[in-house]
Amino acid sequence: FTMTYSGGSGSTCGTSYSISGAEPSGSGKYPVYVHIGGTGESYTSNWANAAVQAAAAMGFVAASIQYDNSTFGSCSTIGARAVLMR
Repeated sequence: FTMTYSGGSGSTCGTSYSISGAEPSGSGKYPVYVHIGGTGESYTSNWANAAVQAAAAMGFVAASIQYDNSTFGSCSTIGARAVLMR
């Protein structure tokens, strides 16, 4: 599955980001696995896709989340990002 959400910080607040995921084939309630890639890693990298598919195969609803991860930024930038996510 794919979907989008609105996020970001500062001047990018409200930016549209994507989510890519997979879910078990049967109906029912399942635990959730969220893959958050490291700095600079694409949310659709081979590693992210493999992690999502493996989690879905083990009975999880699994997703990889795109976010602004190109730089760490300063302490104030990181703090602003944390505040926006609350």
